[in-house]
Parts: sequence; C-alpha cells; structure tokens
Amino acid sequence: MEVKVNQGRLWKNERKTEERHPDYTGFWTDESGTEYYLSGWKNQDKSGKTSLSLKLGKAKDQAYAPPAKPKAQPSDLSDMDDDIQF
Repeated sequence: MEVKVNQGRLWKNERKTEERHPDYTGFWTDESGTEYYLSGWKNQDKSGKTSLSLKLGKAKDQAYAPPAKPKAQPSDLSDMDDDIQF
C-alpha cells in the first residue's frame, strides 16, 4: 500500500493488552520517504467530545543503538612538575 509524502495510516491495535498501550498503531511517511512509527490514543473530555492523541516515534529502519558514552578528555598535564621524587 503506497502512502503519499507527509501522510500516514493508523489501524486499530489488535495487540493492546494494557491501558497504556495505544488504541491505534501505524506509520507516517515524511518528505524524504522515511517511515516513522505512529501511535494514537482515543480520549474523551468532560463534555463527552472525543479526540485522538498522536505520538510520532522512531524511523522504522533505524536500529536501536544505546547512547554513546562520552569519550574521556585527556587532562592537561602541562602544569605538573617533572621533579617528582620517590
């Protein structure tokens, strides 16, 4: 199924087992053609009006990579005295 640029689709989440899981899942395609995960939650306000909250997730083709650890910066040893006696 082809999706046009800056459009997406949502389907009812048949695998929902917990209240916090999205009611709908699908994808969104940006202008470069990259597909992103899309989640939706059905909400109802005090007056009874229904809305859909959306969350755009990571690109489908991105593999998970843990955040890189910062590299240790070499300390400046130029002010140390070379005349250490042992």
